[in-house]
Amino acid sequence: MISPRTAEHMMREYPETSVYEWQPLLQNLIPDDSRAGEGALDTPEFRRAAFNRACKIGINPLGYWLGLNPMYITESSKTEDIPWRAYEVPPPLPRVELEDPVFLENINPYGNTPLFKIRNGDICRVLKVFVSKTSPEWWNGNTSTFDPQLSLRLYRAEKDAYAHLRHSGACDAGVVPQCFGWLQLSREVASQLSTQFRLYWELADADEDLPYALLLEHFEGAVQISVQNVTFPMAEKALRALYVVHKSYVQHGDISRRNMLLLPDGRFIWIDFDAAKCASSPELRRQHLWGEMHDAWGLFYQGLLPGARIGFANPLY
Repeated sequence: MISPRTAEHMMREYPETSVYEWQPLLQNLIPDDSRAGEGALDTPEFRRAAFNRACKIGINPLGYWLGLNPMYITESSKTEDIPWRAYEVPPPLPRVELEDPVFLENINPYGNTPLFKIRNGDICRVLKVFVSKTSPEWWNGNTSTFDPQLSLRLYRAEKDAYAHLRHSGACDAGVVPQCFGWLQLSREVASQLSTQFRLYWELADADEDLPYALLLEHFEGAVQISVQNVTFPMAEKALRALYVVHKSYVQHGDISRRNMLLLPDGRFIWIDFDAAKCASSPELRRQHLWGEMHDAWGLFYQGLLPGARIGFANPLY
């Protein structure tokens, strides 16, 4: 493992330069995929014992099978004020209009942010709707956690993120969905969606408070990453894709399996940027991007791949 000082030095160059372009590479940045063959030597008894232990303590005993995370930095470096060197404020996300859409499916029926598969002509898109929650009872009946401004904050965060991702070329690079723009639903469309999909929305009285939405690319046949389909090449592809996001000066903000898609053509896609922060916010620091890459490395090389070896799906991932 490299020394923390070296990692901290490289962190000061990130994201203007890719962690995969530095020479020499960070030690263990790309764990040796030949080690995957070690799993072929496991006996059924070994796998069963490791799986049972993981279930009992909630931690995979093979979590450090592929070594230590190479992107560690000291606590003192996490609060340094290191200015961006190449940041440009992107143009705002364009506004779009829906022209006679056909609403096909609610593809996120149990989430707080509805996602609808729609068709305009022969093209399918995803409409991500941010509903103004005007009733505390709508928020799972838990008034103590009700936040009437949450939906609007999620919308603004994702809208800003996609403005950065479009401007930097991340959408065109195919590592995140194309975002075609934002819109505000008419009362008629909002009511149609609520009726067609039996949604209990509390629609605002004033038209200016009606739901906002983002129009996004739809991926047919996409699947989530799991211990059943994760591979060494996929892990490297995911981290390289995350770097493209970071090069846009965007912190995803929610590194987890539910926000990753694997497409039939082998592409890896990061989705769901409503927890994102961008360099347009004074809250985002260079260390946050580096720390997120650190977390993503751990998710794959200390979580999913060791989990795949013994068939253990850690709920934390």
